[in-house]
Amino acid sequence: MIRKRPGDWPLLGTVLGLAVSLPACEDDPEPQLTRLDNDGIVCIDLIRGVPSVHVVFGRCLSRSCDVPQAAACSLRVTGDRIEVFSQFEFTSPPAGSHRDCEAECYRERSECGTLEISPGAYRLAHGAAEADLTFPLRAPLASFGLESDCAFPKRPD
Repeated sequence: MIRKRPGDWPLLGTVLGLAVSLPACEDDPEPQLTRLDNDGIVCIDLIRGVPSVHVVFGRCLSRSCDVPQAAACSLRVTGDRIEVFSQFEFTSPPAGSHRDCEAECYRERSECGTLEISPGAYRLAHGAAEADLTFPLRAPLASFGLESDCAFPKRPD
């Protein structure tokens, strides 16, 4: 059993007080925020015959270092033009930090919605990229990328 006598521990209070008041380590800089606008692959799946659109963002992320902050996607159909708008934000350690990141690659995705359009020819636009499509679709498709990119792994839980 430890017995404390008056005056035995005054240095402990001083040390604890200093530890609490010290600033964060210089080796732990603030994470860097990255924003991707209209970046990635537009994927159109057929769910019960209705085209469903999502975007797979184009940046490979590391589960150990990158932290998703926000993802959004929307659709606008005007005449024969289908516009997809997407945005993704994530944080990661700044360049030159000493943090070890796992060498893995996953991509975030965002659901945009369904397309309830008449059969015919359409122009699909996502940022500066454009492609011609004909509806109804006979199979799922990926625009501005490979079809396999639409099944790219999402962030592991």
